[in-house]
Amino acid sequence: MKNTNFVTFGLILAVFNVGAEFTFDKYPEHFIFGVGSAAYVTEGAWDIDGKGPSIWDEFSIKSGWTESSDGGQIAANGYHYVQEDVQRLKHLGVSHYKLSLSWPRLLPHGTNSSINEAGFQYYDYVFDELLANGIKPFVALYHWDLPQTLQDDGGWLSSDSITWFKDYANLCFERYGDRVKLWTTIEDPFSIAYKGYVTGEHAPGFQHSGNEYKVGHQLLLAHAEVYQLYQSKFRGHQGGEVGLTISSDWYVASTEDEDDIDAARRAFTFRVGWFLEPLYRGDYPRVMKQRIAHKRKTLGYRHQKLPKFTSEDKAKLIGATDFIGISHFKTKLVTGQVNTSPSPDFYNDQDLVLSVDPSWPKLEYRPELNHESDRRLTGFGLEELLKYVTSSYDNPVIYVTQNGLDTCGTLKDQHRIEYIRDYTNSVLQGKLISTSLYN
Repeated sequence: MKNTNFVTFGLILAVFNVGAEFTFDKYPEHFIFGVGSAAYVTEGAWDIDGKGPSIWDEFSIKSGWTESSDGGQIAANGYHYVQEDVQRLKHLGVSHYKLSLSWPRLLPHGTNSSINEAGFQYYDYVFDELLANGIKPFVALYHWDLPQTLQDDGGWLSSDSITWFKDYANLCFERYGDRVKLWTTIEDPFSIAYKGYVTGEHAPGFQHSGNEYKVGHQLLLAHAEVYQLYQSKFRGHQGGEVGLTISSDWYVASTEDEDDIDAARRAFTFRVGWFLEPLYRGDYPRVMKQRIAHKRKTLGYRHQKLPKFTSEDKAKLIGATDFIGISHFKTKLVTGQVNTSPSPDFYNDQDLVLSVDPSWPKLEYRPELNHESDRRLTGFGLEELLKYVTSSYDNPVIYVTQNGLDTCGTLKDQHRIEYIRDYTNSVLQGKLISTSLYN
């Protein structure tokens, strides 16, 4: 069996000042530390040097969609501070830097008909600068910023999206594969499908139940196509690895009642199994297919069900990942409860209610503004999630690509120090080290 590698990407600078309570010296040799970002929230320079508009550019300028209508037009202005930012990374002592490529910066109109050489040169510069300073790039091909022109043509609801993504990935592998050896195809497909196409919280801001399963299906097929592309055309001479990054909370049954225990299992099935079962078993989880079909039919939405994979799809999907990327931030209590809402919804399909145990330590930096904050000190959730994925999916290589606490706009961020320390120590001090990392 493979050894399991865990990489924590987050704001790790704070943990160097926590004293003996941080057990940094217990990491195994193959454990690597890095920090991460995403193009839209980091680069800025949204309309210069030939870059085209993304769905987040469009989404953020619509009044009311984002806080104060803020967007990534400037962001952290990383486009203009490559050398300075790389030196900060070097000062941190990290071995890896995870970043995403801006699809519309490379292909302003989304397809090979409009190649922006200035955009390609920008990432040449970034990768060369990183490697010259001993830092290895870990690259996400897609972290949510679809070119707006492709969205106008249907976005991820279009069957053409698979070809769009494959062609884009092919150019990236050709140009950067000599320097990039770790690739994740799609970052957090759940958020793309549900928050982007059902709740409207994320770009492109669609609000239509049933979209999540169609979009999720397209994302899985797009991932498989790109994985197979790399296998057949690039792996032999580039020697890199390609994976998919999922996101999930840790779910705890609210009581010892069998209904709540079953509900917690369903929560994992819908959040983790939705995207990993096809890659390891060739199809969606049976319970997911049955529940969605039954719930939607009962509500009069017979057409809203999980799409079916063809035999060719299944052959491409099974084994189509070299590692699993995991994004994790929270732990939730799960209570089984039949949902009687007349409106179909991803969570209604599961017949459960999610909540937070009030006894868990709170980390909200402005608790007076949100007494019910679900930001809690529950580092055990990361440990348990990693153990769950390890045992459920044949001990895969795992990278924790996102974990951390958002900023409160000040350097007085003791809550963040506590969060990072708790989550890191939970991985180190738990059984994970002895049962998985050295397996």
